[in-house]
Amino acid sequence: MGYESKLYLCDGSDLHPKSGNGKTWAQVIAIVDLCVCGRESETAELIQASHESKWFVYSDDGDTPILEDPYGDPLKAVDADLLIEAMDRDNRKEYYRRFELALAMLKVCRERFGERFIVLHFGH
Repeated sequence: MGYESKLYLCDGSDLHPKSGNGKTWAQVIAIVDLCVCGRESETAELIQASHESKWFVYSDDGDTPILEDPYGDPLKAVDADLLIEAMDRDNRKEYYRRFELALAMLKVCRERFGERFIVLHFGH
């Protein structure tokens, strides 16, 4: 994963309306900037293997839907449980300060929101 790699931690409640693009809005709980966390990591492999998301988020202005990154790649839905496991293994192999915060937030959100918890990846 390269620059501009971010995780959108979201509440994917079924109550959220669909937009005109056929995707469902996910309410952002937090955004974690991973910056450059390595192309040779389990985390990167998991994200690269993830599929295009059926969800979208709104930008900070509250009006602009984010469906893709600045390079035209769609947001990817990443399995939260697999991401936690991969990131934890990567961080034990080689500590990365951004993973520490990301892991804490992922675990709390997963516990709090259960099956409604959606993780979206933005960037390369």
